[in-house]
Amino acid sequence: MATGWALDFGFDSLGYMIECPNLAFVDGSVVLIFCPQGLDQSVCAYDNIYPNMYIVADDIDWASRKLVNPGPLHNLDVGFDCYAAQVVNEPNDHAHLISWMGLPDTTYASDEEDWQGCYSLARELHVIGKRLKQLPMMDSLIGAQMPVANATIDLVSVLHFEWQIGVDETLVVGNSKEQLRLKFNDTGVTVDRSGVASSNADDFGKTRSVPLVAGKHSADLYLDRSCFELYVDDGAGVLSGRYFPEDATNWTLKQAADTQVAVTGHKTKSIF
Repeated sequence: MATGWALDFGFDSLGYMIECPNLAFVDGSVVLIFCPQGLDQSVCAYDNIYPNMYIVADDIDWASRKLVNPGPLHNLDVGFDCYAAQVVNEPNDHAHLISWMGLPDTTYASDEEDWQGCYSLARELHVIGKRLKQLPMMDSLIGAQMPVANATIDLVSVLHFEWQIGVDETLVVGNSKEQLRLKFNDTGVTVDRSGVASSNADDFGKTRSVPLVAGKHSADLYLDRSCFELYVDDGAGVLSGRYFPEDATNWTLKQAADTQVAVTGHKTKSIF
């Protein structure tokens, strides 16, 4: 009779259930990606009803069924709706990830139209230290540069931000009725989606932040018609979420005349 096989993650308790476990091999390291339900906040802080987490280890001891020198537990995506991430290892040793954008036990504004959830952008994975770096695989879909200042922004596009030490500014992407707010300062980038329809996951807060150390930074905000993904410092931090604009027209970028954040934009091509 076959017997069960269990892997020691290196933590005493990771909640009452682990969903969607992935064992990936990235840049010579072992990366365990999973969704612990019921995880105590003292083990690792998170904001959503259920998190998507990862651990980077040096190797696996197959005899003892343990991770070798596992690092700390980290949030895969510090945004609102990332869940059930899955990884594919290619023959050339590249590792690619795609996530489900929608949390269990949560209702969304699209429910009344009988649909829920979507996929994230595909992301190329790399390991730096005991942290994952996630890069959106979008090169073939980046289109022509588009004006940003005082111009209409299509909700199938990408905005690129650059800022220096000492910045303290809030940018608004939206129209007169609904918007996303992005706050940039020395400690982090914060996205506030309270100004646009989203989900009852807002019971767990309407803002999420990517922490930063002071210095020069950059970020790319990928906008789609029902989701956004923010990649900070070439994928060192990722913040994504769902939103459901009632009016997707006349969206613009609003920023101060003496702006401290440089912004450029590109259209992105549809894959449908």
